[in-house]
Amino acid sequence: MTPPEHGLVGFSAAIALGLYKRGGWKLVALTTFVAMVPDWDWLACLWGDAAFQTIHRVWGHAIISCLLTAFVVASCDYWLDITGRCGQVLHGVLSKCFRFFGFFGFSGSSGVVIRQQRNWSEYRTWVIAATIIIFTHPIADLLVTGGVDFPPWPVQLFWPFSPQPFTCPILHWGDPGILTIFILGLVAMCCLRKYCRFVAFSVFIVFGLYAWLR
Repeated sequence: MTPPEHGLVGFSAAIALGLYKRGGWKLVALTTFVAMVPDWDWLACLWGDAAFQTIHRVWGHAIISCLLTAFVVASCDYWLDITGRCGQVLHGVLSKCFRFFGFFGFSGSSGVVIRQQRNWSEYRTWVIAATIIIFTHPIADLLVTGGVDFPPWPVQLFWPFSPQPFTCPILHWGDPGILTIFILGLVAMCCLRKYCRFVAFSVFIVFGLYAWLR
């Protein structure tokens, strides 16, 4: 899957699990981001094609890497409230753009409050949620891989302890149906907020049916 598709899968999974009830939009934003993070090993392409072929879907996608990444990202986000600070910056940019283009009804108050008080119970929620959602990434890459002109690209889940590759291709990389299903699901969740959890579950059901029919 591509990073945007991973983000949409992570977002849908967070809504389906009801994480917005435990940590609000900040926890959903964190888990959406963390679902894309394992692709950091894509940076190996900076050292050439050989390095990319060797490192991608290995260093960032292994189980131990996902566990460490989820812990570090969730910890930094919770204690530094990175999502809250980014939310304030984003609102500031949008408010200036809206005023420039004449949307005078746009509120100047962001409603984004930086976390002032912290507790270990909420912190555990952040770490557990990130740990659960990050594994949507290697699972998705096991299922969506390969294409018409290139073979499936396996994931080394147990690196560095074992080089055993794993893959279970059910859809080709770049299949337009994947992005279409999750974008339509995102729109439906935004329009039907009261039933967003049901919609999120439905998105995965539709995705499963699509993969089966393909």
